[in-house]
Amino acid sequence: MTSAPKSKKGSSVRMLHGQRAAIQGLFLNMLLAGSKLSVGYIFNNLSVQAEGFNNLSDLAASIVLVVSMYFAAKPADHKHPFGHQRMEYVSGLIVGCLILLFGFELALASIRRVIAPVMPDRSPLIPIVLCFSIAVKMSMFVLYRRAAKRMQSDSLRANIQDSINDVFVTSAVLLGYIVNHFVSWNIDAWLSLLLSVYILISGFNLVRSLISVILGEGPAPEFLEKLGGYFENHPEIIGFHDVMMHTYGSGKTYVTAHCEIDASLSLHEAHAVIESIEHEARRDMGIDLLIHIDPSDVTSEPARRLRRAIQQIVGRYRDRWSEICGYHDLNINEHAPKPEVSLDLVLAWGRRNEVNDLIGDIRDEVRDVYPEAKVRLRIEYADASTQGASVPVEAAAATLELTTDDVLTVD
Repeated sequence: MTSAPKSKKGSSVRMLHGQRAAIQGLFLNMLLAGSKLSVGYIFNNLSVQAEGFNNLSDLAASIVLVVSMYFAAKPADHKHPFGHQRMEYVSGLIVGCLILLFGFELALASIRRVIAPVMPDRSPLIPIVLCFSIAVKMSMFVLYRRAAKRMQSDSLRANIQDSINDVFVTSAVLLGYIVNHFVSWNIDAWLSLLLSVYILISGFNLVRSLISVILGEGPAPEFLEKLGGYFENHPEIIGFHDVMMHTYGSGKTYVTAHCEIDASLSLHEAHAVIESIEHEARRDMGIDLLIHIDPSDVTSEPARRLRRAIQQIVGRYRDRWSEICGYHDLNINEHAPKPEVSLDLVLAWGRRNEVNDLIGDIRDEVRDVYPEAKVRLRIEYADASTQGASVPVEAAAATLELTTDDVLTVD
């Protein structure tokens, strides 16, 4: 009963660190923007002015970050029962767009300077301001990185990338200013152009990754492997499939999965097994796992014989159809007027125009094994919503007397 308050307190502390970092970044970007724009206009230095406008975009990003963290810290309500932490994804996307905007503007300014070179005025105040800016941006990089580690915040990670970009850009401007003291080359324009390309690429990658998260990503293979370990610890489990994951910010991940379980168990026994798995996953992985039970007959001789036969049939077709991932939800309904056999065949994407022939061939072979039954064969595709076939575990395979060659696994 005491774990929930601690978790809530820990979440509040992490949010406090993030808000503090965002507010500090806001004032530092305000200081940098004011100093660079003033020096750039006074001494007619276009690259320093561009740096100032870059810090103005950083200032806007900091304001967005502070506002988003304010909303993300709000507790769940009846309209948003999962909280408001997804606001961080939105703010990170806005920061990524600002990075792209600055990169584009810097590229245009650099191209204009390459076409029409202009030698700026010289003043010792310029390198002082630039060196000060590099030191401040490095401190902001460290500040955001520490806060992001504590919060696991995507919006803070976006500001980490922006801070290190600013360090490179300001260093290039400083290098160009120093070199132009000794030669008449237009080196600062070319360096700024190269760095604008780097900034555009980093901004594009950031926006793409955040859009992917907002749209929804399927569980990673490493996640499925770790999750499968909890099912493997229970010999009553035949396999699991149809894993879906929804993330609502740091520490708020909800996962659903279908689980094939020995149908001879009572409802109370099956519920106890599932509840144990859900508890272990919540304790070790920090996720809220909800499992749907699919009872499967693994004790009657007809079911065992049919399962072994289908393993071999699907295994043979898999030699010709590499897209076959396996199957799940094999059921025999002997209480219907005519016995029914049903299963879901899981395919990877590809060769969809030949699926009807595949279904017909496999259905005919199943009928040869169980001629008096009606066979229902459904097709699923192993995308982010299905996550492939059930994965028979060693204990279940031994119970079914399956050989290693018979057991199908997900690629």
